[in-house]
Amino acid sequence: MTPEQINRQMQRCETLHEIKQLLEQLHLSGLSAATECGVISIKNLVTGDRLIGGTPFPEEALRIIQDQLSTQNHPDTALQQAWIELVAEQFVLEVLEHCHLDLLEQRLTYWRTLFQARTFDCTPKHGKNQP
Repeated sequence: MTPEQINRQMQRCETLHEIKQLLEQLHLSGLSAATECGVISIKNLVTGDRLIGGTPFPEEALRIIQDQLSTQNHPDTALQQAWIELVAEQFVLEVLEHCHLDLLEQRLTYWRTLFQARTFDCTPKHGKNQP
């Protein structure tokens, strides 16, 4: 399966649980590279608030989140409002860590505790939320 095919399959997933199931299926079929996951962060430089989320393909997830915020199409209305009021330059979006699927929950808990941050669902949303 090509990365494009994997991405299309991921886009059909609605929840992190469905994405984990897909990644486990891909891993079992020998595509261990498809189990790349990561912890991402969105930090508000004005208030210091930080959102932490765990997701497969973290760079792609950050790109989609930034696109949604830029087009006023993100499902997290509080984040969207802050993005509009403070302008994009007041935020830092970054991948904090790459990890294997099996460690995602543990690493997410570590980063959330370290930064005392709120967890958010950063699973890429497609369809009605996609610009």
